[in-house]
Formats: sequence, C-alpha cells, structure tokens
Amino acid sequence: MLFFSLSRIATTLLLFLVASAAASAEETMSINGTQLKVTTDYGRDVVIFNNDCGTQTLSRQQLLQGAIPSDLVPCPRSGQATQAPPAYSPDTSGTRWGAVAAGVDGWMVGAGTALQMNSETEARNSALASCRSTGIASCKVQGTFTGCGYISISTRGSDPSWGMGPTPSDAYDACYSRLVHGNCKAAIGGCN
Repeated sequence: MLFFSLSRIATTLLLFLVASAAASAEETMSINGTQLKVTTDYGRDVVIFNNDCGTQTLSRQQLLQGAIPSDLVPCPRSGQATQAPPAYSPDTSGTRWGAVAAGVDGWMVGAGTALQMNSETEARNSALASCRSTGIASCKVQGTFTGCGYISISTRGSDPSWGMGPTPSDAYDACYSRLVHGNCKAAIGGCN
C-alpha cells in the first residue's frame, strides 16, 4: 500500500482548477518518500511527474479518481530500504505452509498469496484462488514455503514481470531485475 500526502495531491489538483490562465506550473512533491518534480500542463489537462526513475503523465480525471504515479514510486529502486518482514516464530502446533502465485493475461499481471495453511496443497490452492480473484486466469504457483515468502509484480502490463523471495526487498529486487520499463509494486506476503 502506498502512503502519500493527500494535501500535496489536493494542492496539485487545486493548481489544475484555479490556474487556468497559466500554460503550466511546476512544483516538487513527495509521495511515499519519493521526491517528484511535478509539472501541470493546463493546455493538455495533464500532470507530468518525473524523477530519476522516469516520467509518467496522468490526466486530471485520473488524479481525481485517486491515481498516483506508480511507475515512479518507489524510487530509487536499488538499495531501497524496505519494511522488514515480521519476526519469524515457529508454530508449535505443526508446520504451516505458504505459497505465492502469479500470472499474466495480455497486459494484466496478477498475484496472490496464502499463509498459515495446514498443508502445501492447501497453500498452493489458496494462493491460486487469491491470484485468480484479481481477474487473471493464467495464474501459476511460483513457490511454496514454511518460513517467509513474498511476491512483487510489475505496475505496467506492457512489461509484465514478477519476483519472489523470503523478504519484501528480495521479491521487489527479483521483479525489478526482470523489467525493461516501469516499476514493481510493494511486495505482498508474509511469514507463517
């Protein structure tokens, strides 16, 4: 889940609405700790976000519907500090299983996870169901685990990718290493 400054986005939208006489306006903002240069182009009715990770243009309508420049956030990608996984504490009642699944249908990428399952088969089936609930029919189990497992997927269907690993950072890095363009979403998953 991305956290961002609603007041900063609201400010950008307000600039959109009240500065109709100007051709464009520039400002700097931070979304989820990522610095972005923001240019509002009133003539085209768009906001252009850019930083070291690239450029993304969003329409006023997209911003009003809550869109953020997910191709650019987070940035920088390598060496980025990520939230540590919860401390692993063994389940004393028996082994618990988890699984991650991902799939691509055309331009869409989906992922699903399962945790705290009683068997590997139950974990696999639950992760597949979770992935398929995103609307992706081609989901496949990418891995199972008894400790921790995470998966990250690309934010852009034109460059479908995913990566998995025992920590959110490992999953994100595995996803990003396969990309040509775009960015990867924050990893989902957890520990059994």
